[in-house]
Amino acid sequence: MPETRTRRSVRSLITATAVLALAGAGLAACSTESAAAATVSGVVAPLAAHPQADGWTVTAYESGDADRQPTTLGRADTAEGGAFAVSLSRDTVDDDAVIYLVATPEGTAQKAVLAAVIADPAAPENLSAVAVNERTTVATGFAMAQFVGADGVVGTAPGVQNSAAMAGNLVDPHTGELATVISSSPNGSETSTLPAFQSLVGMLAACVADDGACAELLTAATPADGDEPVDTFRAFAAIAKSPASAVVPLFDLAQQGALPSQPGLATAPDAWTLALRFDGDGQSLDGPGNFAIDSDGNLWVNNN
Repeated sequence: MPETRTRRSVRSLITATAVLALAGAGLAACSTESAAAATVSGVVAPLAAHPQADGWTVTAYESGDADRQPTTLGRADTAEGGAFAVSLSRDTVDDDAVIYLVATPEGTAQKAVLAAVIADPAAPENLSAVAVNERTTVATGFAMAQFVGADGVVGTAPGVQNSAAMAGNLVDPHTGELATVISSSPNGSETSTLPAFQSLVGMLAACVADDGACAELLTAATPADGDEPVDTFRAFAAIAKSPASAVVPLFDLAQQGALPSQPGLATAPDAWTLALRFDGDGQSLDGPGNFAIDSDGNLWVNNN
């Protein structure tokens, strides 16, 4: 790793170790001060029926770039109720990186992993009360798709941060519930994105609850010219990259894990795409045109 790489503080010398409890739709945390290294804390709370919410191992990674692979920052097992606190190996993170979490269940269902991404790990409040469930996994897989590979998340700023922030438009990172952007106008009931997202969540819920459904998910998510995803996190990134592949098998799987309180699509879509609408203020951007993509993959838009 080049010595000139910019570093940023993940947390000051005072860090917070959150003690979390799942209460209804939200998460509550209380903090204690410590001079220890930074800690990422939260709760693994699968939406699907799972016999051991306390039987997961949560690993925190720093995303990699062209010069290096993702770095393991620490891991911890969940306690009763799924609470976890991962002590990080250092309190700084590369300036062009993000932190993401992968939760693996114990037992045979090692591929039914859950994931979440922290878009701005330099902000202490983003390291506590982190929710990890099926919604955060789908949101992370889709939002980070272009940077997700067999080795994990590899990408540079501003793309990797922008993608991580997009996950927050799908799911609230602290509650694990639907985010305001996807659940309200001009999205919500006005487009097919919300029910499509709920169907995707249903696929993973089926997988978490049943190993057989998990095998079906990984098979259906396998690219036509590629290898089978190593786990469900990579599976949803693969679906996002090839949204028109195995549409019907994936839809059938979604029906197996459908959440009654949050209905998904009634019929199979043409493709598994998640397109969000955003309302502008009428002043910030006027007639975009002359798009250009530079050598780093950044999209530049001139005000036409």
